This record gives sequence, structure tokens and C-alpha cells, in this order.
Amino acid sequence: FDGGSGGGGDAATASMIAEEDHALRQQRMFLRDVVTMLLYRKQWRDFSVPVSDDDFPGYSKKVTDPMDLSTLLWRVDSGLYLTVEAFLKDVHLIVAAAKAFWGELGDKGGGGSDAAERGGSRGSGGGG
Repeated sequence: FDGGSGGGGDAATASMIAEEDHALRQQRMFLRDVVTMLLYRKQWRDFSVPVSDDDFPGYSKKVTDPMDLSTLLWRVDSGLYLTVEAFLKDVHLIVAAAKAFWGELGDKGGGGSDAAERGGSRGSGGGG
């Protein structure tokens, strides 16, 4: 008896790894779809790429942890999010940045999308 590695265990391990890889691939596809959907929404336009002080003077002084949709997408594609919770933590950074820069949304009762409309938008003059 050589007390070897036990071939059955290797097959089971390989199967578990394949299942996990498949689950992570499915998660990446889902997260990619979510970010892509947000990129097409006008309300999220100001956060489609990293926000610069040229577009919004003083942004870097008010926002300590900037995040944007293109960075989220890059992180999804790079496989950096092993859990949905990690992804949502970065999504929350976008909302927190909007609140830090433009302030609370008050009684509008809207989500993060109102922040872009309230602060203006990049490019052509005004939202809407």
C-alpha cells in the first residue's frame, strides 16, 4: 500500500473547482449585465467614467473614495468580485460620492440617479 493521493479525491476536487468556476462566470455575466444597463441610463451619465475636477470642480476634495461604472465594469471583467457583496460595496461608493458632492437628495425621495440631474451633467449643458 503506497498511501497515495487517492485518484477519486482528485476528480472530486476538479469537479468542485469546475462548478465554482462556472458559478463565478455566471456571476460575472450577471454583474456585467447590471453595469451595462446602468451605463445606458441617462441618470448615471455623470458616473460612466471617472469623475474629474475639470467636469465638477472640487470633486476630488469632497469625494475620498471615487467610483464609476467603467471601473466597476473593468473589475467585473477582471474577475475581482468574488461575491455580489463586494460588487455592491463598490456600487455604494458611487452613491456615497454623489451624496458627498451634491449633498442629500432631500424630499425628492429618489435614488442615486437624481444626483446627476441635480448636479448637472457632462457634455451638453444640462440634463433632461
